[in-house]
Amino acid sequence: MNYIFPLFFFLLLIGCSANLEDKNNLTVYRFENSLFSSKADNFTEKKDIWDKKLGVFGDYFNNLLFTNSDDSTFRNSVLDFVDHPDMREVYDSISKNFADFSIYENQLSSAIINYNNLLPEKQTPHFITMFSGFNYGVISYDSIVAIGLDFYLGENSVFYDRLGNPEYLKFQKQTKFMIPNIFESLFNRDFELYDRESIFLAKIIYKGKIMFFLNKILPKFNKSTKLRFSNNQLIWCKENEFLIWSYFIENNLLFSSKENDYRSYLDYSPFSKGMPKNSPGRIAYFIGGNIIESYMKNNKNISFAQLMQNTDYNNILTQSKYKPKK
Repeated sequence: MNYIFPLFFFLLLIGCSANLEDKNNLTVYRFENSLFSSKADNFTEKKDIWDKKLGVFGDYFNNLLFTNSDDSTFRNSVLDFVDHPDMREVYDSISKNFADFSIYENQLSSAIINYNNLLPEKQTPHFITMFSGFNYGVISYDSIVAIGLDFYLGENSVFYDRLGNPEYLKFQKQTKFMIPNIFESLFNRDFELYDRESIFLAKIIYKGKIMFFLNKILPKFNKSTKLRFSNNQLIWCKENEFLIWSYFIENNLLFSSKENDYRSYLDYSPFSKGMPKNSPGRIAYFIGGNIIESYMKNNKNISFAQLMQNTDYNNILTQSKYKPKK
C-alpha cells in the first residue's frame, strides 16, 4: 500500500477550522467525513463549504499548488483521492473506530478550560479531525489543531503492519495518547521560542516544562499516559531514577550539544541508549518532569509564566535541589 499524501491536501487540512461558539462550548469539525462524502455531483457544494473554512489559507494554498482551485485539476485530484481503494479502506477504519467522538470532545472541553485558566492570554484553538495519510498525528498551526485520526487506530491496526511500523511506534498509536499529544503540540506551538538551546540539560528542562504543563491541563490522566509510557516503563523509571541520572552525569551527557548523544532520550525509540531494553525512549521527559516538579515545590512564588520565561537551565536545576534517591 502506497500512502503518499499530496502537499496541497495537507494545506487544505490546515486551513479547515472548527466551529467554536465560545471557550467552554467546544465542538470538533469532522473534516474527514465531509471529505470522503464528496462526489462529482456534490463537489461544488462541498468546495464552497471548504472555501469558507479555509479563509485566508486559501490563497496560500493556491500559491503552493500553482493552480486555480476552481479548475478541474483540483476537483479531479480530490475525487481520485477519496475514491482510491486504499484511502477508502483507511477511512472506513477511522469511521468505525471514531463513530462516536463525544468522549474525546468531553476530554478536550475539560482540558481547554484548564488551558484557558493557565494561559488566558492565548487564543483558544479550533479543532478538526482528519485523515492525514499517515503523515501527522497532530498539527498545531496558528489557531488550528488538526488531529490525524489515522494515527490512533490502535497498536494492532493492520495498517501499521503494512507500513512497517516497529513495535515501539505501534504502541504510540493508541487512542489514550491522543489528548496528551494534542496538548504537547499546543505547548510547542505556544512556547517553542524557549527551546533554542542544543545543550542536553536545556532539552531536559524544556521537556520537564511540557510535563508540568500536561499535569496542569490533564490532571485526571495517568502519569504513564501523559509520558506516553507503558505502566511497566514508568515503574522501571521510578525504580531506576538514580541510575538514569547517574548515567547522564558519568557519561558527560548533561552539557553535550551533540544530538546523537541524547536523541533517544528525547524521541520515541525502542529503548534509551546505553540502558536496558525495557527502558523507554523519551526518558528525558520523566527526568525533566521530576526536576521541574521539584523546582516549583521549592520555589512556590514562581508563576507558570515565570517558569516558562526562565531559560537558565543551570539555575533551574540548582534551585530545584533535584537529587534522586539511591
